[in-house]
Amino acid sequence: MIDFVSRARSARAGKRWTQAQVAEAIGKSRPWVAMLEAGKIKRLGEQDRAALITVLEMDRSKRPLVTMDEQALEELLVKAAEMGAERALSRRGISRTRRARRPS
Repeated sequence: MIDFVSRARSARAGKRWTQAQVAEAIGKSRPWVAMLEAGKIKRLGEQDRAALITVLEMDRSKRPLVTMDEQALEELLVKAAEMGAERALSRRGISRTRRARRPS
């Protein structure tokens, strides 16, 4: 489990995601992700493991032999893609909530 957690932490850092972004993408809380990375969560469910592998795009050769229902997998992939696009836009100073200024 420690090896998996360290790989997940490295994958998160490689994507430059915060713990909060990972938590949102997999439907958990930021404290849950922090506890996982700190080694305080001793048992990780197969669905949570599969969600982390999918969202963090971890090495597919080490993917556990577990299946997620297609809808859950699709939701994870869409959420991860949205978060990646939002992060790319925010680096350029663009946000979804920013509106174009209207001429006065």
